Amino acid sequence: MKIFFASLKIIFLLVFTIAILNIKKYLFLTGLLFILFIFLWLTPSKKLVFRRLKILLPIALMIFVLQIFFNQSQSFIWRIEFAYSVFIRIAIVSLIVLFFMTVVSTSEIIIAFWFLPKNIKLLLTMTFYFIPIIFQESEQIILVQKSRGLKTFSWNIAPLIIPLLHRVFLRAELLALTIISRGYNE
Repeated sequence: MKIFFASLKIIFLLVFTIAILNIKKYLFLTGLLFILFIFLWLTPSKKLVFRRLKILLPIALMIFVLQIFFNQSQSFIWRIEFAYSVFIRIAIVSLIVLFFMTVVSTSEIIIAFWFLPKNIKLLLTMTFYFIPIIFQESEQIILVQKSRGLKTFSWNIAPLIIPLLHRVFLRAELLALTIISRGYNE
């Protein structure tokens, strides 16, 4: 029964995402974005919503700028509408995945993929393990770099990426050694 509900949640996410990508009504998509935002506001992860919006706003700006300057074959109004439709779809899919991840546990996601081989399920488990670690490590690196006097990461991301890759590879190596030492052979 647990497998059924976990699979049903993933199927719902996929169907909802495909439906969002095929809806042509901008007003409906805007209303759906606001409803989704209200649902996310009611969850205990308000901080995650603001982080996600902080990531989505530069993407929206980039989409609008690219459409305005590089799609000269269409009218200006069409380019603005197209940029808005692309952004609203990206925002809705991103927020629905965020909502999905707050409602569904990692173990339920792994259970939903019961039909995959054991190695692939281990790969999924390790991926879900490393995603929050990467965010935590990047926050720590940013704090350390700021304490050393580095003001911004906007143009030069090397002070973030290089230590982040080093830390993640060290954790991955430690995890691999742990898995091997416990006799996971396959």
